[in-house]
Amino acid sequence: MNDPSLTNLIEGNIIKIINKLNLDMAKSKGARIRITLEHKCDQGVYRYHTSKNRRNTTERLELKKYSPVTKKHELFKEIK
Repeated sequence: MNDPSLTNLIEGNIIKIINKLNLDMAKSKGARIRITLEHKCDQGVYRYHTSKNRRNTTERLELKKYSPVTKKHELFKEIK
């Protein structure tokens, strides 16, 4: 009944399952999130997609970027 190869196989499988469970539980959310920067004007709306570090930049982002709608640099504000 006490077959060493069977015992080793069962112990190995148990260790793999425990390691898998620990890896799944230890993962946390990443620091970087995807955001959208938007500029609205009379001619229309233009949006850029970028990412920011949520830990370093907690408030909404505002950047001056080029708007092809107005053909000049405008203030883009973070939405959602």
